[in-house]
Amino acid sequence: MLDGIGRFPVRGLPTVVWLGAGEGADGLILLGQRVRSALRQRDVPFDDKPFRPHVTLARVKRDVERVAFAKLMAALGAVEAPSLRFRAESVHLVESRLSPRGPRYSSIQAVPLGA
Repeated sequence: MLDGIGRFPVRGLPTVVWLGAGEGADGLILLGQRVRSALRQRDVPFDDKPFRPHVTLARVKRDVERVAFAKLMAALGAVEAPSLRFRAESVHLVESRLSPRGPRYSSIQAVPLGA
């Protein structure tokens, strides 16, 4: 279930606004640990930041003005996140390519989830 709004980083200027996982987060964290273990075993480089299950809602440009920053923080404080339930049937390896027009995402491979 997705049920909380937050931001990365927690302090200072946010770069990402997200909707976080509540119920079911433990299963996502376990899945993340297994993926990271498989990457390490294969010497595949990856971002080793702590895994926080979430859906990215928005990215904030680094050069945002103070007035816009204040409005963003006020909006985040006023938003009540809906509780959303869904069933994931696959995990996608996604490549993001940053460009002046914004990030472009491509699904490299999909792996079905099953019992």
